[in-house]
Amino acid sequence: MVALFQVEPYQGFFRDDSSLNGIRLHCPDGSFITSTVGLCIRNKISFLYDILVKERGDLDVEARKYISTLTVSNGGLWGKWGEKQLCQKGYAKGFSLKVQSMLGALGDATALNGIRLHCSDGSLITSSVGEDGTWSYEHSCFLGYLISFSLRVSPPQGIGDDTAANNIKFKCEDGRKLEGNGPAWGTYGAWSETCIMSGICGIQTKVERPQGLAALDRTELNDVKFFCCT
Repeated sequence: MVALFQVEPYQGFFRDDSSLNGIRLHCPDGSFITSTVGLCIRNKISFLYDILVKERGDLDVEARKYISTLTVSNGGLWGKWGEKQLCQKGYAKGFSLKVQSMLGALGDATALNGIRLHCSDGSLITSSVGEDGTWSYEHSCFLGYLISFSLRVSPPQGIGDDTAANNIKFKCEDGRKLEGNGPAWGTYGAWSETCIMSGICGIQTKVERPQGLAALDRTELNDVKFFCCT
């Protein structure tokens, strides 16, 4: 890794000097990270860091900041958390689900396998997604954005077929509730906390990848977190 410093030269006795104004880190993969911006507050220098990522050949894109995380306590037990994904701008105004509601070839159903957020800037974001199922149409708020959720989950079934997360409901800013098209298996848990003065802007899902004996009873999507942005 290489570090480059942006420094303003001496401006003379009667002019204002700012000295160090920026730092850029060049990563081995060809991307670089920069920081902004320095502010002088009451004679103390304070740096506010906004992460900027530049992919090879792309324009600078300011990474999104989130202020809180929405979770529920009844998520499934299996799987690993995927990458966080955030709307580049705006908030999630709707969602669609990837669902396998019918039994597979070996009598194994996986139910809810993916959640896709429809952002107000026109982009679509997902985290980890299971292999099976098909995507639904968009369920969207009439006014405002998604601000809270509740997850429908089946508990472990022992020698029976485990499905873990089966469906999801969201609350919109206008008070309307939207329910997905997942199967009516299991029960809904308590609602998550609510985005305050903001909306849902990001997602992270926990998905079980089929391997070994687990491939005979797959659950795929088990749990999800959502993020509220400024």
